[in-house]
Amino acid sequence: MNLCHLQFSTLICFLSLFPFTAKGDIVQIEVDGRKLTGRIFPKDFLGVYQTPLYPLDTILKSIPLLKELGIKNIRYELGWGKPDAIGWQAISGSLARLKCDFSFLNPLLKSLRENGVQPLFAITYCPKPLQVREGWEAWKDPPSSLKAWSYICYKFAEYVKSFQLKPIYEIWNEPDLGHNDWKDFFYGDPETYRDVYKEAVKGILKADESAIVGGAGVAWNQAYNQAILRSGERVDFISVHAYGPEALQRHIDWAMGVLAQEGKQLPIFLTEYSSFQEFGLHSPVSRYPAASAFFRDLQVMLAYYPRLRKIYWAQWVDDALGLLTKDLHRKAIYNAIYIYQRLLPQKECSAEVKGEGIGVLAGRDERTIGIVVWNEKEERKRVQVRLENCQSQEGKLLVYRIDANHSSFLDNSASEKLEPTEEKVVKVRSIVWEGEIQPLGVLLLQMNFNR
Repeated sequence: MNLCHLQFSTLICFLSLFPFTAKGDIVQIEVDGRKLTGRIFPKDFLGVYQTPLYPLDTILKSIPLLKELGIKNIRYELGWGKPDAIGWQAISGSLARLKCDFSFLNPLLKSLRENGVQPLFAITYCPKPLQVREGWEAWKDPPSSLKAWSYICYKFAEYVKSFQLKPIYEIWNEPDLGHNDWKDFFYGDPETYRDVYKEAVKGILKADESAIVGGAGVAWNQAYNQAILRSGERVDFISVHAYGPEALQRHIDWAMGVLAQEGKQLPIFLTEYSSFQEFGLHSPVSRYPAASAFFRDLQVMLAYYPRLRKIYWAQWVDDALGLLTKDLHRKAIYNAIYIYQRLLPQKECSAEVKGEGIGVLAGRDERTIGIVVWNEKEERKRVQVRLENCQSQEGKLLVYRIDANHSSFLDNSASEKLEPTEEKVVKVRSIVWEGEIQPLGVLLLQMNFNR
């Protein structure tokens, strides 16, 4: 049977200072709508990370956007005892008479519950009554009384449980980062951290046996993860951080290595990740290149699923590297994650790329086929996407773009939301789409069937 083909061009693109791929040098992409790989695109895979450095009113206002994005996991760092953190004085009094008041978090926890968002609380840092030294550095020290530390963790878990959430607890944050004379977050070796972990977990589980507990949220040094795996206390996951694609695979492999060495089959949580190591409102992390970098890195992450069970993108609300600006404008990376969470169907289709510098993910369900194409090069590319075996039904083809002119607030403030740039009704079983993709840009071709 002969298959009809439909070909139509993209809208005229804005001129670019980047070189253009020579005419005729077309990257071919072939997608078979009926051929499934057996892999899925899990929608509970991605979460976001929020520091306690922004007012809780701002975070509360962002929760509808979290729902819009389709994200149901958020990592929130508590920051006890750290003077620049919101709620840093939640634990007050003296070692003999501790006072715990977490009520400032009430609106946030209610909102998370109402929107079905699962919190991961990073239990950080040393509360004021348990600090020995004076001055800024004191919050980095191990708690002076592990018994009091366990009690504080118990009181916090008891408080969270009253909101009927299903919390995850990660003990401390990057206890390894730094060197002997200067540590960023924790003045203690792996053995000291092990004891801090054990007593925290004892307190948490006393209040809530169903809580999920783990650590160590390491920047790189797996000795801290190894210490808790040998602690004799419950460990439901181990966690690592990575910034940039060079660190991504290396740090996951290190975590898998320590689990294999200890004979454990635990999930790995990547509780902080960003595709970049340089941050700022005008840096690539905040602009359109972050969208193509997201899909490039997502391919690596998916290859480790389900051993790599959750990723918390750094960060949620933050001018320098957030998915949202502090005024809650959507950045390009927000729209990239929206494509994955909301518009890319869950069942992966077979997709083949003939050419260099182009990545592709394709998925389908009963009503939709979605093809994400991203350009990893700083030059415009011409692509031809051939979709075979879609369905013998009428449908609508929508084209979305993220690039310097589309769906990137900090590149073009008039284009913040992800909206179609092309729309076409088709009555075919096979489609050929040809057009340009901008430097470091992203395309989504979405075929929606009427029945």
